[in-house]
Amino acid sequence: MKAFLESSYERRVRYKQSNFGAGFDGYSFPGQEDSINQAYDDALHSMVLSDYFPIDSYPEEFQPFLHGQYQEIKSRIFTQMEAWNVQNLGSYTCSVSVNYYPPSKTLDLSQKADHRLTAHVDGSLFTFFPFGNDDQLEIELKGQWQSWPAHNVMICFPGYLAQLISNSEINALNHRLNWPIGEHEERFSFAFFVVPKKSTTIRLRSSGMHE
Repeated sequence: MKAFLESSYERRVRYKQSNFGAGFDGYSFPGQEDSINQAYDDALHSMVLSDYFPIDSYPEEFQPFLHGQYQEIKSRIFTQMEAWNVQNLGSYTCSVSVNYYPPSKTLDLSQKADHRLTAHVDGSLFTFFPFGNDDQLEIELKGQWQSWPAHNVMICFPGYLAQLISNSEINALNHRLNWPIGEHEERFSFAFFVVPKKSTTIRLRSSGMHE
């Protein structure tokens, strides 16, 4: 990710989401007004990758990851969901958001937000963090925000698609990210989203069939 970010702005924006046009695939950056997966004042660079497109569609810096570790982690995730007896696994795949949060002191935003990443729910069936999380992650439970303790193992929580399919028996987890204590602290995260395969029809319990 850092190698990609060291390339020119003109090269990076060739990989914006608008040049992919499916899912959330593509590059987003701080201050961007047309990203579909992060707000203008979210303080991160993200590259969303998936198997919606051929691997050579993505920047060359990410291609070794897509050929190797992405496939290994995806296999671990689906093995876990099979153990949970998740239905219709063949209808799903994974996308991954490779996220880089630069030191806050380096950002040039017109107005600094209250949080490094604003509150949101993911559009996924499930979201997995295969390398765990740090102590900046906060979650909303019963209307109250609380810190999610740091872990160095895989964590998982439900996204909005799980809420739709279950007719709200399962609720998507609202979450956000605090600023670090130090202005010079950078941060990486890898969020794997379980999402429908292209052109898949998903049955929602409350309202029939949806593309």
